[in-house]
Amino acid sequence: MKLTAVLSKKNFRRIAFLGGAFDPPHLGHAMLAKRVLELDLSDLVLWVPSWAPPHKCAGNMSDFFHRLAMAGLAAEEIPGCAVSDIEERRKFDPSYSFRVLGALAEENPDAELQLLIGQDSLEQLHTWYCAKELVSRYDIIAFPRRGGGTRPGEDLVLPEEFWGHEAAEKLRNSLIPGEYVEISSTILRKELAKNANVQHIINAKVLEYIEKNALYR
Repeated sequence: MKLTAVLSKKNFRRIAFLGGAFDPPHLGHAMLAKRVLELDLSDLVLWVPSWAPPHKCAGNMSDFFHRLAMAGLAAEEIPGCAVSDIEERRKFDPSYSFRVLGALAEENPDAELQLLIGQDSLEQLHTWYCAKELVSRYDIIAFPRRGGGTRPGEDLVLPEEFWGHEAAEKLRNSLIPGEYVEISSTILRKELAKNANVQHIINAKVLEYIEKNALYR
């Protein structure tokens, strides 16, 4: 599903980019998306399955077709969410977030793009491709680590010598409050392989798709 198809129905001013392997998508992803929309931080949360993520071995991932389909099933349950196949269409290898956001910006020049990540990724953001350009060009929406303190970002560690004061402050202020479910997709796949009951952490339609296509067995 191309983002342009979504925008033909409604003009979204703010689009939050939620990237990931989605192998499989789980209720943790859904909770993040819902929180962004509830707080009116964005108009659309766009789930973007990765094509060739730089920090993972793509050869160990499920086929892109399956991950896109599962992300679509998870996203369609939440008003204000959609899925995009832009990484497959552009086939960036590796598919750095900076490149993907740039491609989305080209296709949607009137939209304000945002990067949606967790605190762990925020703390490692300085290691990402074109990190400084990424932060200067796009807004960041970050979710605090569960149990990380009484206030969002209380335990946040940023290399200020890399970012500089202004960018570091922007990143600190990107953290939003809330309690979030931390789910490991690796552990989830292992549980699925054992035919364990995972209905409490995965969308019912996604689970049905997994069973129908014999994934993770």
